[in-house]
Amino acid sequence: MMKSTPEPKNFGSVGGDGQPPNTQDMQRDGQPPSQEMGFCFRMFVKGVGAFSALVLMALGLLNCITISGPCILSGVLMIFFGLLVLMLEVPICCSFLEITEPVNKWIESRPPWLKAISYFILAIIPVLFCHGVIVFLGVLPVFCTGVLYGLIFVGKKGDAVQSAHVNRKMEMSKLVANEQPMATKDIP
Repeated sequence: MMKSTPEPKNFGSVGGDGQPPNTQDMQRDGQPPSQEMGFCFRMFVKGVGAFSALVLMALGLLNCITISGPCILSGVLMIFFGLLVLMLEVPICCSFLEITEPVNKWIESRPPWLKAISYFILAIIPVLFCHGVIVFLGVLPVFCTGVLYGLIFVGKKGDAVQSAHVNRKMEMSKLVANEQPMATKDIP
């Protein structure tokens, strides 16, 4: 009786030709493109998001101590948005809310650009109501978190542009190195 050898399993880390998979392969394998960025960087962004949520809530509370109606509304929105950002970044802190788990599963399955745009919008809304320094200092970390999620979305695409530029320079240098001298004829 002949034993059949089992097929080697491809766990998504290396393609069949020994090369790392590209982004399209990762999307087909079920891994989101944000997996291209390192684990440490993604955890750093989540830490910055949690810090920005705490800053937003604290400064929102401080902003509520005023006599201006729009600034009180802005402070309440800052506290609410801070709780929302905290729920998205560190869901264990808001585990007492029943909506935390479904919202977190939904947002984690989305591309990082959606989180980036959401954080940009969350940073702009309180500024529309009150233009104080406290509001600007409160929304700045949330805006920075949105920028970091934008960087996660861009990922290693910036490397493709740089490598294309290097390849073009190499092609140009090959053309210059292989250039034949022009045949010159004495013109009578």
